Amino acid sequence: MKRSLTLNSGAEMPIIGLGTYKEIEPLWPLDEGEEAYSDVDYLETWEGMEEGVSMGLAKSIGVSNFNEEQLERLLENCKIKPAVNQIEVNPNMNQKKLIQFCKERDVMVTGYCPLGRKEYAGSPGFPDPTILDPKVIEIGKKYNKTAAQVILNYLVSLGISVIPKSVNKERIIENFDIFDFELSEEDVAYLDSCNKNQRRHNPGEVKNAVREAIDVGYRYFECAWINENEAEVGKAISEKIHEGAITRDDVFVSTKLWNNFHARSLVSEMLRCTLKTMGLAYVDLFLIHWPMGFKHNCKTLPLKQGKDAYSDVDYLETWKGMEDCVILGLTKSIGLANFNIEQVRRVVKHAKYKPVVNQIEVHPHFNQKALIQSCRDEHIAVVGYCPFGINEKSGVPNFPEPSILDDRIDRIAYKHGKTAAQIVLKYLITCLGVCVVPKAVSQFRIREYYDISDFELDASDIKTLDTCNRNERICLMSAFADHKYYPFDLSEIPSRSIETPSSTTVDLPSSSRLQTPSLRVNVSSRAPTNFTSRMTFGSNTRMEISSASRMDSSSTSRTSAPSTSSVINQRTTRMDTSASSRTRTESTTQSPSSSIM
Repeated sequence: MKRSLTLNSGAEMPIIGLGTYKEIEPLWPLDEGEEAYSDVDYLETWEGMEEGVSMGLAKSIGVSNFNEEQLERLLENCKIKPAVNQIEVNPNMNQKKLIQFCKERDVMVTGYCPLGRKEYAGSPGFPDPTILDPKVIEIGKKYNKTAAQVILNYLVSLGISVIPKSVNKERIIENFDIFDFELSEEDVAYLDSCNKNQRRHNPGEVKNAVREAIDVGYRYFECAWINENEAEVGKAISEKIHEGAITRDDVFVSTKLWNNFHARSLVSEMLRCTLKTMGLAYVDLFLIHWPMGFKHNCKTLPLKQGKDAYSDVDYLETWKGMEDCVILGLTKSIGLANFNIEQVRRVVKHAKYKPVVNQIEVHPHFNQKALIQSCRDEHIAVVGYCPFGINEKSGVPNFPEPSILDDRIDRIAYKHGKTAAQIVLKYLITCLGVCVVPKAVSQFRIREYYDISDFELDASDIKTLDTCNRNERICLMSAFADHKYYPFDLSEIPSRSIETPSSTTVDLPSSSRLQTPSLRVNVSSRAPTNFTSRMTFGSNTRMEISSASRMDSSSTSRTSAPSTSSVINQRTTRMDTSASSRTRTESTTQSPSSSIM
């Protein structure tokens, strides 16, 4: 295999390069928060590029992200031909047509994002990256290579140069070690078949995923107002009810209150709007998304407004609004998300109805054992999001490496004939005792995440997984670290530029083979909420976490909830559905690829 390509300028360009990344302030210009566009024709820009060659400042010049029409127009008007067109190329988007177009015009192609975007794995609106495809992983094992090496070898065989991003020494070595094997025709054909010519999936993906999940047997679906997924989830549920596949009592629906609506008077108003959007009379669980509030009239993610956008509303007032929703029959149970233990205890101390859940980030690199135990002591169940620790800053200096890429987990997976994701889920469920929310929209991923009932982790596996903990938090929301109700220890924030909160993620369930979290929520006069999270493995072994948030019968300061009951006890896994890469905030003030959990 050749290791370099000859450009039309005569320069030799290595076939594989190193992409690097530094977190910086957005470079695009803003005018009062709005993007400020220029009318300058790129042909004029190209004349400036040609001047750079004439002055000896550059040996070759090229373009990036140009389509066929733009490139043809440039070629018709240039003095110096572009040597390169750098475009997105990966198995999901192999761009063979554009690559051939460039080759015919003696323009070399450099492919960025060759391994896809792992941070969008499972997100509606985005195809799953082939680096996580079980079939590609199997192909790698055949050659004693990783999935990444298989993909890079495949892309190089298309006649392009690739620039995988990495700052990790082992990954840099791995990405370069691709020249000592050749893929078979069968393997190439499979990788060709991965092409979807999509950077994103089509709208409606959330609805279709929910419909399919209901058919498989899932009955627990989680939404969030900030994720803009409530309408599609509600529509899918309504359609299935209309078709007679389910009744409303069959499904367990959860959603979250966003930070702009923390005032007590706004809480029930917001939930009423959500119910109207979803076409439902009530939800089964309603969570406060974050303890810190923003002013009602500010942006949903006020990154540029600073403290001026912060609300002084105490989350205890917000909790009273949540309790109002129970009394009004808008929700059957209420809970928290991203609260630290002091905040949880403060809510419990003053609550009429105790929170049944605290939803927090949990993965092997951040196992949160202390907080999980503290929540149990308060009879509050824990739901863990981001179980694989995947985020868009994988490989960026000073940012945690996703735990799913940990070599120790890979070795355990190889030992059991499972994927790293399956090992992680098994560990979190059986060893940490949390309800988990893996992301998936593809049938591949759904089945993979469900298929964890036919093996057990041994003592050495568990010990190794325990040692993976680094106390590395991914979802910091550090842009708001100066808020008085910011929940995390400031010492957890690494010495890096302020992290932009992420846009959106999706968490979906897995296949019908494994019974995953059955949620039983009982609301009675004696116990405002009794939350049971149950994971059933196969037909024999059952792990049950029971967090009964019963009030002391002697307590006179708290009244009972209305006598209602919602019981969910069937083959379900939690389905957290989030619209892709969309939030109600201005996109110009946040990183294009970020995650709010």
